[in-house]
Amino acid sequence: MKKYIIILALLGLFLLSSCSKSSSTDGVTNEQVTPNSLSTTKSENESSSSNKSSTPSTSDTNVLSPMQTFKAVLLNKRTLLCTDKSPYNDLDHEWNGYLNELAYDSNPIKTPQFAVVDLDGDGVSEVVLAIEDYNGFIILRYKESKVYGFIVSYRSMYNLKADGSFMTSSSSSDTSVGKILFIGSTFFQDDIINSVGGTPDITYFIHDMPIDKGTFDIHLDSFDNLPDVEWHDYSKQTIDKLLVDSTDTKNVPVLPKPDSYNRQNYLDSLDYLMDLRAYYNISLEVQEEVNTNARNYYNGCYKEMNKIYQLCLEKLSGDELKVLSTTQQEWQDRYDQRLSEYLSEHNANNMNDLVDQSMYYQLGDIMLRKTFYLVNLYYDYYFYD
Repeated sequence: MKKYIIILALLGLFLLSSCSKSSSTDGVTNEQVTPNSLSTTKSENESSSSNKSSTPSTSDTNVLSPMQTFKAVLLNKRTLLCTDKSPYNDLDHEWNGYLNELAYDSNPIKTPQFAVVDLDGDGVSEVVLAIEDYNGFIILRYKESKVYGFIVSYRSMYNLKADGSFMTSSSSSDTSVGKILFIGSTFFQDDIINSVGGTPDITYFIHDMPIDKGTFDIHLDSFDNLPDVEWHDYSKQTIDKLLVDSTDTKNVPVLPKPDSYNRQNYLDSLDYLMDLRAYYNISLEVQEEVNTNARNYYNGCYKEMNKIYQLCLEKLSGDELKVLSTTQQEWQDRYDQRLSEYLSEHNANNMNDLVDQSMYYQLGDIMLRKTFYLVNLYYDYYFYD
């Protein structure tokens, strides 16, 4: 929980910081394009939808391939919907317009470099724009003939690798390596390994199961040895060169469409949990509101984890079934231990004895990450390899 709160604070600082303003241009050249109009929040956009600069061009109705669509967005010929909403971010700004209009508090968000990388392993690449001065990234995702953008802070997604994995850090001791899952209208960072705490009491985990420092370091070294993503200057020449249809499947595993499609549909069905999770960061005056929402999130995660676990039990057989049953029991034992330790620290017999029950959010996170792991197992989706 501490880790996410710190990350949220960092993102908030970035969004509230001022960027140096540049003169606007009409198109992409070998110099970074700067916004030519101020972006607005969702409510403001709705009241000014007649503004010509924010109105999609006729090309927005054309059916384009993913790479053609990205290219049109980067060249400011096609609009996108961009947001800073995440499961850990109560800021919910929304920009609907052209990429060169993207700004915050009248300050343009400048992105001098970009990378093309498949973040979620579905065979279709995303475009990641690096915001200048290490102020974060804009993730562009293609979905159903449209492009959606997500803003994340620098420390939420640095050291990006060609396979889509990256590091997150809120302190020298709180570090993780993970990947992104896209879920409905937002995303979730799924840690592979992470460290928590302060010296000398740092604890290490792999998929929420405790490991020793030596094992953690081996996995961290493996991550460090992965090829870095290739960053490119944001220019029309580079966009024309890179954003071609063959980029979709170059150097990424191409999975059977039914598995990829059905898996994503399953993940999208969990979007309601993302909304419940984001609700935690909204300032509520009544503690019981916090508790009620936390319990709803926890119960939803519990239901979804057990649902996909039963599906896996029905699908697997032989040694695979035995391994699943064993690892799930080990996970359950660890979960029970973690809950018991927390209750003991607060002199409580159960969570309902506590005035503040927000710990249900953290417990729900643990179950949600297990749910994602089981979803990948069910669809034979080797997301972490």
